[in-house]
Amino acid sequence: NKREAARLKAVAVAQLRRQMARAYRELIALVPTLSDEDLRQRFLSSWSHSKYQTSLRAILREETNHFRIHAADVKKWRRNAGK
Repeated sequence: NKREAARLKAVAVAQLRRQMARAYRELIALVPTLSDEDLRQRFLSSWSHSKYQTSLRAILREETNHFRIHAADVKKWRRNAGK
């Protein structure tokens, strides 16, 4: 995302990698502990000024798909950067 790239431009890549690795480890440890009740919890959507509510289950599903899309983008970028 161009918006995120601009927001994080001044942050060192090594720091971003450490933060992402830590968040990933925490998420992997957390997911198996979530109960069906946890997954049914409702939250306001993260979109600005949204009044839409969503469940934790839906958020996790949407984010997983979002990660897949970005992973494909990163692979393409790496392939093109190597030329």
